[in-house]
Amino acid sequence: MTAGTGDAAAIPGRFDGPVVKMGTANSWSASWFCENRVLRQAGRGETLHISCAGQRHTFAIPQKAQQDDAVVSMPDKLLVLSDIEGNAAFLNSALSKLGVTAASGEWNFGANRLVIAGDSVDRGSDVFAVLWRLHGLAAQARAAGGSVHVVLGNHEQYLLRGNTVKIHPEHLYALEKMGGAAAAFAPDTVIGAWLRAQPVVVKAGRVVVTHGGISSLVVQQGLTIAQLNTAMRRYWRGELVPAAELEAVLGFNGVTQYRGYFKAEEGKYAKAGDQDVVAALRSFDADTIVVGHSIVEKVSVLYDKKVYAINVNSNTSAPEALLFEGGVAKVVTAAPRALPEEETERVARPINLLNGQDWQTLARLTRRTRELSNLPSPF
Repeated sequence: MTAGTGDAAAIPGRFDGPVVKMGTANSWSASWFCENRVLRQAGRGETLHISCAGQRHTFAIPQKAQQDDAVVSMPDKLLVLSDIEGNAAFLNSALSKLGVTAASGEWNFGANRLVIAGDSVDRGSDVFAVLWRLHGLAAQARAAGGSVHVVLGNHEQYLLRGNTVKIHPEHLYALEKMGGAAAAFAPDTVIGAWLRAQPVVVKAGRVVVTHGGISSLVVQQGLTIAQLNTAMRRYWRGELVPAAELEAVLGFNGVTQYRGYFKAEEGKYAKAGDQDVVAALRSFDADTIVVGHSIVEKVSVLYDKKVYAINVNSNTSAPEALLFEGGVAKVVTAAPRALPEEETERVARPINLLNGQDWQTLARLTRRTRELSNLPSPF
C-alpha cells in the first residue's frame, strides 16, 4: 500500500475519482476506481453519470474553467471552514447543518460566500469526493450570486507536486491504478486545472482568509493579494517566479506554511507579536485575519480579536465553525469530525523474493522514494 501497489486489493464499496481529462469540442475522457478495478468512459457534454457498488454518482463537467475574484465584498453571511482533509462525510454534514446546502445537497446559501481556508485534501480517503463537491458547489453558488473559495494550503501544494506522503493508503492505491497521483491531478484534468486556479489569500470586506497566516516577511515584501495569488498560479504553470514572491507564498514564513501566530520554531519563524499583526492588517487594509493550518481545541480568538484560528480538525476539538453575519464574527456549531481511530494492527506478510509482483512493489517503492527526495523544499 505504501508503494501504491498491493495484492490485487478489493475494497468493498470503494469508489474513487473520477479523473476527467478535457478534450476538444466539449469532449472528455473519464476513469474511476470501483472496488477492485478501473473503469473508463469517453463522452461529450456537461454531465458524467457513474454507477459503482450500487450507488449512482453525477458530476458536472464545465465547458471552461471559472475563476472567482479573490477580493470580494462582505456578504450578509460569510462562512469559513478549514482543513477538511478528505473527510467528505464531515463536509456534507457541516454544510447541511449550517444551511449552506439544502436537503437535496444543492447550494442553499444564496448570494452569500463559503471559504475553505486550505487543506481540503490528504489524510482522509475521500479526497476526490471533497474536491468534486466543492467544485460543483462553486458553480451553483456563482449562478446564485454567491461564491465558494477553496484557498490553497500546504497539502494542496503537496498533492499538485506529487508528494504522496500524507495520502490515505486506499486513495493512493486507487490513484496508482488510475495512472498515478501526478496524472490524476494534472493541468489537463478538470479538478487539476480548477485547483491550480484557486487563491492562496481571499479577502471579503475587511476580513482576510489564508491558510497559515501573514508573517512580517510577507508584509516586508509589500505584495498585494493579487500578486500573491498570481505568483502561485504562475508557479503551477512552470513560469519563472521571483524568489521573494515564492518565499512569501511557499516558504516557511509564507501565507501557506506560517505558524508564527501560535509558536516560534528555530530556523523557520519567530512568534508573532501584536505589532506584527497590526502591520499585517494595515498592509492588507483589513481588520481581521482568519487562518487554519495549526490545530486548536476550539475556534480561537487571538491578538485582541484580530486573528481567528479555526482548524478544529480533531475528535477532541469542538465541532465549530466561524460565521460572519453582517460583518460580525461569531462561532457556530458545525458537525463532529468523526475521524477514524488510528489502526492498532495491520495485516501483513513477508516480502517474497520469488514473487514477481513483490519485485514490482519494491521497484515502485524505490522509484517513489527517489521522486519524493527530489522534490524541492520548501518550494
